[in-house]
Amino acid sequence: MNPKKPRKRIRVNVGDVFAVPLNMDELIFGYVRTYQDPDVAILPFLSKGRMLREYELPTLESFMDVLTIRTAVERGDWPRIASFPFPNEESSWAPPRRQLSTIRPDVRLVVVKGDFVPSEKYGEWDTLPALIKADIDQLKALILTSAAEFQVMS
Repeated sequence: MNPKKPRKRIRVNVGDVFAVPLNMDELIFGYVRTYQDPDVAILPFLSKGRMLREYELPTLESFMDVLTIRTAVERGDWPRIASFPFPNEESSWAPPRRQLSTIRPDVRLVVVKGDFVPSEKYGEWDTLPALIKADIDQLKALILTSAAEFQVMS
């Protein structure tokens, strides 16, 4: 009997860029950059036929910020291809987003640096993007549905 060894968890650093396998038959990859836990930035490009190298990344600008469980990253399922530390602590957090609640639509919260702040205290609500929460499959789907707006590299 040969029991499976537990996988060693990958240490994820703020600013790491990971290749997200979207279609292994055609070798299509999306890319995400990690913010402070648990947010990631979806980067606005795909690669077809191969995974990009660090020096080939066209931008680190976020297309969309998503709160996600990062198990695929931590288990090593998605390869880390680069690490670009943020220039300062402030920029290492996803931008503020508004929390939409279906249970309590009267409660308006803004997610700021991992905290939930009442919109009255924060001073802004309507102009902020909505907080998007996604599991691994939903994150892949978000990348795929946005792909028409992305640069495609081969």
